[in-house]
Parts: sequence; C-alpha cells; structure tokens
Amino acid sequence: MVLMSAGERHPAAGRVRFGSRDSRGRYPVAVDVRPAGHVYRTRRAWWALGLGDNVASEHRTRAAALAGLVRLVDSRDDAAEALARKMRRRTEAPEGWTLSTWHEVRPGAVVRTPGICRRVEAGSTDGLLYPELWGDPVQLTRIEHLPNGCVLAYGLDGETPAWLGMGVLLSTPAYAELGVLVPGTEAASRIGT
Repeated sequence: MVLMSAGERHPAAGRVRFGSRDSRGRYPVAVDVRPAGHVYRTRRAWWALGLGDNVASEHRTRAAALAGLVRLVDSRDDAAEALARKMRRRTEAPEGWTLSTWHEVRPGAVVRTPGICRRVEAGSTDGLLYPELWGDPVQLTRIEHLPNGCVLAYGLDGETPAWLGMGVLLSTPAYAELGVLVPGTEAASRIGT
C-alpha cells in the first residue's frame, strides 16, 4: 500500500512502498521493491533512516523524507555500479589486446602497460587499482622482478627509449598485479620470442 496524501505526490511515488507502522512508530519503506529503510515523524519533522545507517536525515515533509530515501538508494546503486565497472576494468582488455602477467612476457614482446591507474574505492587503503588508461605499445628489452614485488622493465618505442624517453618503467606491486597487455589472442600463446 502506498501511504501518501494527495498533496504529497513526488516524482518517485511509483517507486516507493510502505509497510505497516511498527511499535516504534516507524514505517518500513521499499524502493523499487527492495527494502530501503524507514521513515518516521517526530513533533516537528519527518526522518528518513536508510538500511544499515545509524543516523537519520531530517526533512520537513513525509514526501521529502521519502525522496531522501530514494536518493540514498539511487546513490548506493550508482556507487555499486561504479565499483563493478572498475572491477571489470581490471580484467577487460581493449579490442585487439589480451591481458597477460609480467611473469609470462619475455624480452622482445610488445606490451602496453597501465598508463593511468586509480583506486577502485576512493579513500581505500587496500591498494586495489584499476587501469583508467593503457600506455602506448613498447617492445621489452629487459625485465627484472624485484624481491619486493615491483617489476623493473626496459623497453623501446620504435628506435627510441620508451616510457617518456626514459626507457625504464618501475611497476609497484599494485601496478604489477594489473599485468600488461599483449597483442591479440594469437600472440598470447607465444608471448616474447
């Protein structure tokens, strides 16, 4: 049953469903058929409390409290979608390329390394990264696997030193974990000749 008066219609009204008021005077609310939290009234305000939240948000009307829960659900859905997209970026290769590891490539192989990486979750300290951008193709001339998990790679871009003209790239353990791209699926079976 939708519990709204005629004067309190809001844009998300079709998405919101109420349950019966509980012993604490709170109405359970579902948004898009999923439990979203509760709304309740005190003397002067309506409050919206999302599932798993400890602090409720204050609103002037019941419709505003409902809209607050809808926004909360939408923002959580957006965050979950962004997280899933970033995690996919860790395992997807651009067209014409295949993901490989630093242990599988050898000198002579043409690779693309992560150019710009971002944390999967902002503020996270777990070090999990995803590649936002891959660098240009580089031909490896030497690879060193350091004891601390870093990879030191040397390469050329045509006849000139690769990686901004320095010819050397130090991949931290988090970058090295992302691996490298190698050309196509055919090349993956014979990485580095």
